[in-house]
Amino acid sequence: MMFVMYHFIKYTTTQGITIARGMSKEAMKEICITNNLSDIEEGILTDFYCNRWKLPKIAMKYGYSVDSINKKKAEALKKIK
Repeated sequence: MMFVMYHFIKYTTTQGITIARGMSKEAMKEICITNNLSDIEEGILTDFYCNRWKLPKIAMKYGYSVDSINKKKAEALKKIK
């Protein structure tokens, strides 16, 4: 029961949308616009959660290291919460 509560609190936005892999692009775009994310942050989150790409593929697409992509993804998720 505690795991369910932790997961709900950690991955659900204030709009009531749960961020999870396989979510729709429209929902992700709405979240990004609402929280004023940059284009690169929106692209990283869309590729990771909607397109289900792994971090190395995203890093290759944007020309960053895997660690930088992971940091940008974490910063974007903090902005959303």
